[in-house]
Amino acid sequence: MSRAIRLAEPGDLGEIFTLQRAAFVDEAWVYETPFVPALEETYDAFAERMHGSTSWVATDKDRIVGAVSLRT
Repeated sequence: MSRAIRLAEPGDLGEIFTLQRAAFVDEAWVYETPFVPALEETYDAFAERMHGSTSWVATDKDRIVGAVSLRT
């Protein structure tokens, strides 16, 4: 097993963005609307928000399976 938690790197942004969108699809189904803020956010807005945060990713082998960010 190659699982780890590490600081996010700039090269992780695309995968984290995709993970965020996938995570909120169920919420869109529950509320029967595609207008969930996490699904409407553009990649550029996401990247800007992430650059202003400290973020960590959970990995399983080479895949990011979770992420969390702290903004102060």
